Amino acid sequence: MSDTYTLAQAITAALLKTLSVDSRWRVDVADVDADAHEYCADDSDHGWATVYGVPGEPDGFCPSCATRYVELAHRDPHWSGDLISLDILRAPGERP
Repeated sequence: MSDTYTLAQAITAALLKTLSVDSRWRVDVADVDADAHEYCADDSDHGWATVYGVPGEPDGFCPSCATRYVELAHRDPHWSGDLISLDILRAPGERP
């Protein structure tokens, strides 16, 4: 992560990194120096879409939904990759 991350980005990154499973799956995260501009694609009541890059999903998700979708990708027998790269945006109004 760069020096621009906010506390929320750092917490989200730590959460998503725990989804790595030994050497079989790895979750790589990067903070992005940009604000989110849309709500969670799963349910807008969840808040801002700050996580992008979930396999097979073009939209952004809140951290909780991103976690669930990454776990689903891990269980998908058709998933052939070993790396999931996620970008974490700032929620609007957050400052590094």
